[in-house]
Amino acid sequence: MTRITLVSALAALTALSACVSSTPAQRSANCAVGTAGGAALGALAGRELGRGKGRDVATVAGAVGGGLAGSALMCQ
Repeated sequence: MTRITLVSALAALTALSACVSSTPAQRSANCAVGTAGGAALGALAGRELGRGKGRDVATVAGAVGGGLAGSALMCQ
């Protein structure tokens, strides 16, 4: 996966954060999607950027950071 793809995916996730709706059920669904999507993108970014034995650590750190970022964007 190229870095351009990662940047595009992160930009799309940020753009989707504007789609937060007002009903509690939809907010809950948006929160789950944002958290899971952020974690997945973060893991991909960490996997792409990490090298050698640090690749696994970078993948986990990316997943945690991405999940937190996705949650912060979508769980308002």
